[in-house]
Amino acid sequence: MKDRLFRLFMWGCALIFVVGIGSNLAVVLWIFHLLDLRNMERQANYAQILSTPLTTEVTTSLCQRGLIPASLGSCLLPDFQIHVEDVGTIFRENIQTGKTSYQEVTDMFGEFTRYCEEKNDSRSEFRCDYDISGRGQHVLVYFDNTTEVVRSVRITGCGGGS
Repeated sequence: MKDRLFRLFMWGCALIFVVGIGSNLAVVLWIFHLLDLRNMERQANYAQILSTPLTTEVTTSLCQRGLIPASLGSCLLPDFQIHVEDVGTIFRENIQTGKTSYQEVTDMFGEFTRYCEEKNDSRSEFRCDYDISGRGQHVLVYFDNTTEVVRSVRITGCGGGS
């Protein structure tokens, strides 16, 4: 009789253990599902932002100064548009790392400057932050502190990255 009660007790404990793990597993799986849904929503929103056309004023300004690469189309077309996703291409095609100076970048994209760090002798570089799109597609340009020549160009997205 004791042996039978002991086995029944062990089966009961095992059942409680399995049910406990199962319910915790269900909660964990539900949380992962919610995170996945949120990630899919974020990706959809980001894709929508990237496909948004830049304003006519910005497009006209870039076209008038010859800053639109041929790979993006011709400014002469009546329905020509530039999209947020094209911002990186515009910067990469117009700025050459190791060659383009701070003044040249300022001449090309100065009107879109959000922020520029002050030069500091204790650092080897300074950076400027440009925003053509007004939608979070920032371009960070790093300049050598001594020569003021571009060291690197990084395109940031709405959710980060480069």
